[in-house]
Amino acid sequence: MYTIETLMKMNGHTHIDILKIDIEGYEFATLTTLLKPYVNSGAPLPFGQLQLEIHIWEKTFPQYLAWWEMLESTGLRPFWTEPNLVYQNYNKKKGTADLAEYSFLNVKGDNIFIKDSHRRPGPGDHHPHHPPTRD
Repeated sequence: MYTIETLMKMNGHTHIDILKIDIEGYEFATLTTLLKPYVNSGAPLPFGQLQLEIHIWEKTFPQYLAWWEMLESTGLRPFWTEPNLVYQNYNKKKGTADLAEYSFLNVKGDNIFIKDSHRRPGPGDHHPHHPPTRD
């Protein structure tokens, strides 16, 4: 098994813009292992966005909450979710939405999704939600 750092080195990458994971229920153990060094060191994650299908099969709320809080401690913030309706329609007897697609934005570190370090603001630039500064 490879770590994310090993795979990035093998491919000559220093950063991943979007990391997509769908591993059929193994996301809890896998992400815990993947993220633990970043939780312990406080270093930013090497990716800007995480797209993940979450399978909550056999998970209790306290287990899920602890895992979710670990995601948040690394700087991952959910910004989009969609239930897996194929699974929901297929699994009508159970009556629960156990699968959902989530997208997370990494708010720590330096990535293009939260900060464009390649663009320098010009004299007339201002944030669209803040009034321009006055001289």
